[in-house]
Amino acid sequence: MLTNEDLKAIESIIDRRFDRVEERLDRMEERLDRVDERLDLMDESIDRKIGESELRMSQMMDRKLEPIQKEIHMIRVDLLENNIIPRLSNIEQCYLSTFNRYAVNADKIESMGDDISILKAVVSDHSTQINRLLCNA
Repeated sequence: MLTNEDLKAIESIIDRRFDRVEERLDRMEERLDRVDERLDLMDESIDRKIGESELRMSQMMDRKLEPIQKEIHMIRVDLLENNIIPRLSNIEQCYLSTFNRYAVNADKIESMGDDISILKAVVSDHSTQINRLLCNA
């Protein structure tokens, strides 16, 4: 059986060991705190670098897109608005006026075709009669 002194000695040994374990745990917590601080700094650094990279990429894309935007503007303004659209308007006006003329005169053209057919027949008949008269004389 253990005496009180033995129990106190064991308790003292266990207390010292627990104290050492607690000291080690405290040092580990301090180390973890420093690691957390480093991780926070690294996160901030990474976030800053990502932000800087995004800004550089955005600026680079803007520089590369600027000439394309100028070309698109040139195509839109110079070609479409100044050349193609006025030309198309002119062509449209010409075709519309021609169409209107034909639409208005379509009946006249048809009757002229009929008149020409009659004239051909009359001229042919008269030519035949004139030839007969010339041959008989």
